[in-house]
Amino acid sequence: MIGPITDFPYLLQQVSDHMSCDKTLPALNGVYFEARGAYLYAVATDRHTMAVTRRRLETRTARPWAVLVGEQELKSLRAFARLNRRTPLTLEFRPATVDLFKPNALAVRAGGQSLEVPGYDGELPALWARDQWRETLTSHLHSAPNLRQELTLNPTLLARWGRSGGVARNAPLTVWTGGPGKPLVITCGEDFVGLQMPIRVSSDAAQPADIVSRWGDLASHAGQSEGQAA
Repeated sequence: MIGPITDFPYLLQQVSDHMSCDKTLPALNGVYFEARGAYLYAVATDRHTMAVTRRRLETRTARPWAVLVGEQELKSLRAFARLNRRTPLTLEFRPATVDLFKPNALAVRAGGQSLEVPGYDGELPALWARDQWRETLTSHLHSAPNLRQELTLNPTLLARWGRSGGVARNAPLTVWTGGPGKPLVITCGEDFVGLQMPIRVSSDAAQPADIVSRWGDLASHAGQSEGQAA
């Protein structure tokens, strides 16, 4: 059993907006929990964005474990966490049992109350099973800021980052990218990091030089204002 986690409802909020809604990708329709070292990690992605948050553990697990909790099971977990939002939670991984045909499960406890939700029982993709999410995140997190041309982003996806701060609603975001074709790296505090992929723009889209030219009247009006003030 690991924990305590004092803000589990906010942990879920930080990553849930990044789950995939594509029912043909069930292994992405949930939140991936992993206990390793000094941290509990929660990860979600739909391949357009990825969000990772972590919490430092006072009581650590003897061995690393991981479980993917699907969208429907997350509803029960979210309701339990909200009901006990003033009580720190402890978590326990319960491995699958072949004889009873039970999948991996995640058990949470708050005081005298407890809940167990089953994990995803299908074959996990390499993203989870082979730590590709860690490799992807690490490679871009360590990339030096390098943006010498415009980066085009989906504004709907940008809105997902509003919950990045968790309980600290106005926590600032730190953002950079390794280049125009690389994802935007988005961090918030010490325990949240995410990625947002840029989008492709059609060849007939307005270019930066065209946009600057169309807004050329701003400069002329500014010059007139300065002359009048003098």
